[in-house]
Amino acid sequence: MRNRANFTGPSELRRSLNYSGQTYWFSADMHQLLGSRAPRYWPSLLRLSAGHSITDYIDPITGASHRARRKLLLTIDLDPENLPGQNPLWKAVKHELSYYHFPSPALQLTPSVRGISWYR
Repeated sequence: MRNRANFTGPSELRRSLNYSGQTYWFSADMHQLLGSRAPRYWPSLLRLSAGHSITDYIDPITGASHRARRKLLLTIDLDPENLPGQNPLWKAVKHELSYYHFPSPALQLTPSVRGISWYR
């Protein structure tokens, strides 16, 4: 956004189009996947999540586009729906919170394998 004068063409600059600043997550309910063995191995409050992000698809100086670098990640995710409490208002709050990925440790698989202590 700071270099918008360098960008040419019909593309519109909005913060919501900052794809390199976003990670999209697929979260799996391990209790559904593991079946009856799940309680022994996996707490119901945790989910396994895979994330996808891209970086460096636009040169920040010239605004020229180039091939993006993919970032694939694995992490644990909280499942707020499994927090205790059944009050209708609390259940609504838990449901809304379930749409968000909260910061947690992650394993980055590409472009290089490395652990990330607190991925946001």
